[in-house]
Amino acid sequence: MAGWRSFVSWGTLVSGLLTVALWSLQWDLLSGVLVVLLLYAHEIGHVLAAAWRRVPVHRAPVFIPGFGAFVLVDPSPRPWDQVWVALGGPLLGSAAALAAKLAGIGLHSPSLAFAGQVMLWINLLNLLPFGPLDGGRVILASGWLGLVPAAFVGGFALSFNLGFVFSILIFMGLWQAWGAVRRDRSPRWSTRLGILGLYLLVVLVILVTEILSPAAPLLPSRPLLPGITLYSVGSFSFIAYLASGFLLGQAFRPTASAGQRYLTAALAGWPRYLVGEADLVPIMFSLAAHLAGLPGLNWLRRLLRRSATHADEAAGDAAAYGYDCLVRQGREAEAAAWLAEVTPLLQAAGPVVLREAYARIAGLGYATMADTWLIAAVDWENLPADAPADVVNSLAWVLLRRQQPDPALVLAERAVAAAPENAGYRDTLARVLLLLQRPAEAEAHLRLALEYNNHPRIRLTLARTLAVQERYGEAAREGERALRDLANHRAAREVDDDRVRRWVAEWREAAPPEPPAPPPTWRQRLTGVGQAAPAAAVLAAAALGFWLGT
Repeated sequence: MAGWRSFVSWGTLVSGLLTVALWSLQWDLLSGVLVVLLLYAHEIGHVLAAAWRRVPVHRAPVFIPGFGAFVLVDPSPRPWDQVWVALGGPLLGSAAALAAKLAGIGLHSPSLAFAGQVMLWINLLNLLPFGPLDGGRVILASGWLGLVPAAFVGGFALSFNLGFVFSILIFMGLWQAWGAVRRDRSPRWSTRLGILGLYLLVVLVILVTEILSPAAPLLPSRPLLPGITLYSVGSFSFIAYLASGFLLGQAFRPTASAGQRYLTAALAGWPRYLVGEADLVPIMFSLAAHLAGLPGLNWLRRLLRRSATHADEAAGDAAAYGYDCLVRQGREAEAAAWLAEVTPLLQAAGPVVLREAYARIAGLGYATMADTWLIAAVDWENLPADAPADVVNSLAWVLLRRQQPDPALVLAERAVAAAPENAGYRDTLARVLLLLQRPAEAEAHLRLALEYNNHPRIRLTLARTLAVQERYGEAAREGERALRDLANHRAAREVDDDRVRRWVAEWREAAPPEPPAPPPTWRQRLTGVGQAAPAAAVLAAAALGFWLGT
């Protein structure tokens, strides 16, 4: 998404008006408008930081009444991109909130001063190192080192009676961070320390600003309705979000029928979709209407045309889910006709939309068909020079799976040249080189990829590359390490562990006998002790925080 569409959309306007209406009931109309505008300034901070770091914005800001707001940007393999995009919101949001607070005090405007005060608090709370908050995203980029202050703050906070919602948020944030650190190692120590230092500096600056700035008058709040407060609405939204994720996980099991999948998604999936992919809400309602005997496919067709006209990735989502719904109804011929009908619209929308459709179709369980469709739909031999690197890499991957290494090599090299720090692109290129019997070059790319992202599937590719070079001992060691890492990684679902174990056993058998290992040096002993340091430091920090709080 580029230009003004990164800053505003119909979702921004509609959700913003709903949020103004809700918060106006809590305080007054002017305060509700000002708080929403300052909240929008926070989200624009993320957008501007993404533009500075050249990270594509996936969706303009959207407000969640009673809960906050969000903006979606594409993931970046560079940790500093993630950090600056996460901190851009609190930095600009706090600056705007402080200006509003001081202006309100100077102009004797209680509503303006109050809105600035509230948003200073919200920006500061948003830097807490938990879960979906901006502070949590920064902590994830700093590796296990960032978990130490997170565990301390979490233990300290849990020593107070914060209520169910905040307690769950803290537990979820710490669990998510711990799992992410176990799955993927963070970058170099200098980067970890730099990220953690910047995070603590930003928190300190905003906290000192709040303490030293003059106090603003607080406006009296009132219940939204008898017995209903803003906190209760936010708590309900949070619980609905958690329940929605669980129900969607059940609905999108591979064995689910069309009715189980799309009726559940329409009725219970919207809280999760609103936070992540709001465009899926009308798609799911259209398919639910289709299953109920209404002209839902016609509605979906119109939605797809409108999205394709604006080169919106929602067009690819609509094509994929429409195809899946018809297949799960046992109407394979109509599903094929549907995809053939909408393909020209997707082609006109451009390679990004085609890639989105391909990814959705493959993710819904039709990988082989998706490969065939993408190769036929995209003129990959004349791909535009400005085609995004992820689109180019997807095409290279498909050509690789179809055993066409020569054209795949051209595209894979192009993707790596566009984003040299992306470990996934280097993994694709290495697999192509391996198929072309150029294992030494593949190994160089894989070792560089592991410096950027210690992903077990990349390490497994490295093990296979070493085996091709008859370096069986090294291959077995890398394969065993990949197996250990896969046990704590989502990629384990996509890898046949038994087959990898057979490979490792074959490599061990083919490897020459290794000399007896020398006794461990003091450095190796210290390294072994250090492997337990992250867990010990995190537990100690949590215990210390809880003890100080009590």
